[in-house]
Amino acid sequence: MNGPSGRNGPEVRSGPDAGSGPSIRIRPGVANGLGANGLGANGLGVENGPGVENGPGISDGPSVSNGLSVVIPTKDKPESLRATLACLLADGPPSAEIVLVNDGEGPVAVPADAPVRVVEGPRQGRAAARNTGARAAGGSRLLFVDDDILTGPGFLSAHAAHGNGPGFVHGPLMEFPAARRWLAAHGPDPVAAAAVLNGGERLVRNNLEAAVLAVAAGAVPARLGWLACVGANLSLSRAAFDQAGGFDEGFGTRWGCEDLELGVRLLAAGHRPTVDQAAPGVHLTHARPDRWEQHEVTHQRFASLHDTAEVRALPLLLTGSPAAYFTAAES
Repeated sequence: MNGPSGRNGPEVRSGPDAGSGPSIRIRPGVANGLGANGLGANGLGVENGPGVENGPGISDGPSVSNGLSVVIPTKDKPESLRATLACLLADGPPSAEIVLVNDGEGPVAVPADAPVRVVEGPRQGRAAARNTGARAAGGSRLLFVDDDILTGPGFLSAHAAHGNGPGFVHGPLMEFPAARRWLAAHGPDPVAAAAVLNGGERLVRNNLEAAVLAVAAGAVPARLGWLACVGANLSLSRAAFDQAGGFDEGFGTRWGCEDLELGVRLLAAGHRPTVDQAAPGVHLTHARPDRWEQHEVTHQRFASLHDTAEVRALPLLLTGSPAAYFTAAES
C-alpha cells in the first residue's frame, strides 16, 4: 500500500523554492487510499466537467451551520450517480448534508429516507450547477464531488477534519478504465467500491493527478498549486469559496478548466492547497468523444483570464506529459 496508515499522522509540508508562492501540503492518509497495483502511468483526461456563465459566491444561501455540505452536480448519468450516492451514504459519521443539483433533462432518483436534497440546476453548465448547489447548501464547509466518483469509508471525515480555515483540499483521484463493465456487474455497491479503491481493479493515474503530486512533493514550483483544484473531489470553507467568487460561469456548457481557474484565484488570495491521501476517489471513466474540441474553447477562456505560461501550456499536460508541461510552464 502507498503511504502511511492512519488518519492522524503529521501533516507533511513540501519545500519548494523560496519565492515561488504558497506551498502545497500533503496529509498522509489511510492505507485503503490507492493500492500499489492501482498505479498506472498514462491515463489521460480528468472528468472536470463543463463550465458556465459568471455567478457570484454563495452568500445568498440559507443560514450557515458548522457542518459539511456535499454538492453533487449531475446530468443524465443515473447509473454512476447511484454508485456515488451509495458510497457517500454508506460512509458513516460525520453526518453530512448532500445537495444534488439536477442539471439533466429528467428527474433524478434518490434512495428513500436518504439525507439528500435535490435542487433544480440552471442547465447552463457544470460551474453554474456547482454554484447553485453551494447557494442551496447550509454547511460552512463545501465538498464538491462529481456524479461518477467512488469513495470509501472515512472520505467525509477526512474532508470535514479540515474545518473552516483557509486553503482548499483535494483528495487524489484515479481513473477506472473498466468502469462500465464494473457498473454493470456491481451497480451501487459500496463494498465493491471499497474493493476498487483498495486495488482490486486496475486503476490509472492521469497526467493532471501526476502533476498535482509533483507539486505537492516540492518537485516543481508551488505556484502551480492551482492544479489541485479539481472539482470532482474538492473541499473548502464557504468563506474561501465566497471570497474567490465561486466558479466562473462564463465557461459555458463546454467541458473543462472552470475548476482549475477557480484554483488560480484561490491561490492568488492566499489559499494554500492540501492533498489529503485519506480522501481518495476513483473516477468511473467514460467516453467523451468531443472532449478535446470542447477543451480547446474553455482553455482559450482560461488563458484569456490568466495569461501566464503555466496556463497557456495546460494542453501539454492533459494530452502530452507532465515533463513537457513543466518545461513549458517555466518558459
